[in-house]
Amino acid sequence: MVAGLLGSSGVAPRQAQPRPPEEVVTYESGGATVHAIQFEPSGPARAGVVILHGAGGLQREFVVLSALAGRLAAEGYASLVPNYFEAGADDGVRRSRLMERWRRAASDAVEVLRSRRLRVGLWGVSLGGYVAVDTALGQGCEAASAVGVVTGTDVYPPRSPRHRRPVLLVYGQRDDHVRPSSTLAWADQLREAQVPTTVRRISEAGHVFDQKQWTEMMDLVVTHFNETLPEMQA
Repeated sequence: MVAGLLGSSGVAPRQAQPRPPEEVVTYESGGATVHAIQFEPSGPARAGVVILHGAGGLQREFVVLSALAGRLAAEGYASLVPNYFEAGADDGVRRSRLMERWRRAASDAVEVLRSRRLRVGLWGVSLGGYVAVDTALGQGCEAASAVGVVTGTDVYPPRSPRHRRPVLLVYGQRDDHVRPSSTLAWADQLREAQVPTTVRRISEAGHVFDQKQWTEMMDLVVTHFNETLPEMQA
């Protein structure tokens, strides 16, 4: 994979893991039908993760998101990758009504995995990172934790959190698309609201990660979910 494949989306790994079995599923969200790709581990799932694409959209980012799903599947996680733009097309303006549609689509995806009695985390990159974290901390979402990669207040003004669920924010030291200062500003806001927030920097990384930086980020993500998503519910 070349480093610029995803443009503003933030990641560009080679596919290090064999791709796990995948299935196209649909679910309803606010009157819209949302298509999603579901990935499964080889054995019973220990927990679930909803993976949210960035501004490039699911089709453009599918290869790298499926690589992420492969890494998570190797750790025992089921993953659901929704095309949340089907709940509302990205118009570039992103007024509050559209953002709410995307949050609802993310929250409804969480419920798809929770219906299997799994604890579920939200992961997203850039725009999707904002949606993942803001949704997980908002009213009506039952995600247990969240990860936002190369995201921050530059993406969209965050709401005041209604829940205090564990959050991991990962940023690139040299990101000139979503400034590191905006990630740190969001982290400060979350901590002031008593949200358990961990911030990690990927040294020398821009908004798009190379293979080494991607692997470092994934190690951080797996550790976060291993610590914040318990095993299957009884």
